[in-house]
Amino acid sequence: MSTRVSAFVDQRPWYAVLAIIVVAAALRLWNLDGPSLWTDELASVAFARAPFHLLWSDWMVYETNPPLYYSLLGGWISVFGESEFAVRGMSVVLGLAAIAAIFLFARALHSTQAGVLAALFCALSAEQLGYSQETRGYMLGFLAATLAALSLLRIAHAWREGAAPARQLLPWYALYAGTSAVAVYTHTTFFILPVLSNVFIAWLWIFRTPRRLNDALGWVGANLVFAALYAWWITITLRQIQTGAETAAWIPTPTLRDTVAIVSHVVATRSFEIFNLPFAAAFGAVMAWGWWKLPLERRVLALVFAVGVPFILLAVSFVRPIFLERTLFWVQFIYLACLAVGVATLPWARWRPVLVAAIALVLIADSMNWSRVAHREQWREIATILHDNAQPGDAVLISSATGAVVFSYYCRHLGCEDVPVLAQATERGKRGLGEFFAGPELSVGNVAEGVGGYRRIWTVARTEDDPAPLLEAVATPEREWLNDETGRMRFTLWRVGAE
Repeated sequence: MSTRVSAFVDQRPWYAVLAIIVVAAALRLWNLDGPSLWTDELASVAFARAPFHLLWSDWMVYETNPPLYYSLLGGWISVFGESEFAVRGMSVVLGLAAIAAIFLFARALHSTQAGVLAALFCALSAEQLGYSQETRGYMLGFLAATLAALSLLRIAHAWREGAAPARQLLPWYALYAGTSAVAVYTHTTFFILPVLSNVFIAWLWIFRTPRRLNDALGWVGANLVFAALYAWWITITLRQIQTGAETAAWIPTPTLRDTVAIVSHVVATRSFEIFNLPFAAAFGAVMAWGWWKLPLERRVLALVFAVGVPFILLAVSFVRPIFLERTLFWVQFIYLACLAVGVATLPWARWRPVLVAAIALVLIADSMNWSRVAHREQWREIATILHDNAQPGDAVLISSATGAVVFSYYCRHLGCEDVPVLAQATERGKRGLGEFFAGPELSVGNVAEGVGGYRRIWTVARTEDDPAPLLEAVATPEREWLNDETGRMRFTLWRVGAE
């Protein structure tokens, strides 16, 4: 940064952060309702519409994601409605709050300048932009994890200084316990957050403090509060492992290539194909320099999370695959903060503005390109085709009862709810969201009877979930109305009994 800009940032950092948040809001609100909601977003809305008492009961054993985000989204919908813009709006707000949180974290980690730079990089990151425009809980988890890490820094500083009475640390213990609880009730994989927090605090207490009993008791108390809050979902998770919530069964065991690609996306860019790795190497070098310039305690904290999160996710994935971009995403609070520290401590001060501009341009280009190539599913287009072309005697066949419930969102909003919906019978059956499907489930044994009262059947296929083979003995394809370039979504019309 130039001397004049640096002085302004140091004296009025929140003005700079506010300006960054305004730019970030414009990026996140632009075309927010442009793409159709995809399956996971539609599932979020369906869970948000479920009765509150079901979300916080044993009914959730068939859903791998905890209920907190769904409950908050339900309250949001009751105020703002369930349009595409509205249901994505909560993630936008969480994403903007995350920018303020990462400023606070990076400032505590190193300096005000590093905090402002981390906020800037967070605002422009394609990862942050993408998850801030998605009706899923990932931004809530990121926000909670960042604030939990901030509490660790404040606790570590107080322990090292030894000047603060134990009662003055209570707000930070409460912040750790509360935000960790929010995280684990947002996504099950956040169990890693308290595990690594305790690794860091144990190292700190043993090797870097006078090992005061009051400090240890305060930390134990915070963990007991967290454990009490977490206990219910732990029991649900154990039951899921035993009886099986199948919603995570599609995740593949990560290969070395998958692992490198996913890490490179979270560290740097996600949309530049072969250039993602060179950008990750360049960003990683700046992050490594920033990490090295930190004091020892903060360096250890950064290392514990930056390496520990992907390591644990990989280790667990050899038993039950969970290593995905979305499950690693939250550790960006460390990567972005270290990137900011690396820029702020660059030995050649005159080159710092150039490096800031270069990183910002890469992130902006990645975000804009990601908006063009991101995963899309044409549920809205399918419902529109159905509304415009369905005739009396038509029905829709979807690959599962859960899929039928998900599809009902667009039929409610686009006026195709009068077309009967059928579901292919699956092992999951009418469990979880599937319980809200009132129509029939078809299998090989009853398909002839199930479609016999209809003249035409529209089939909705999503990737490998295709109910069309079920119809091959009783119907013939008439026309393929939609088949996207990736083959993820196909919408086909069949004539029942036609030769």
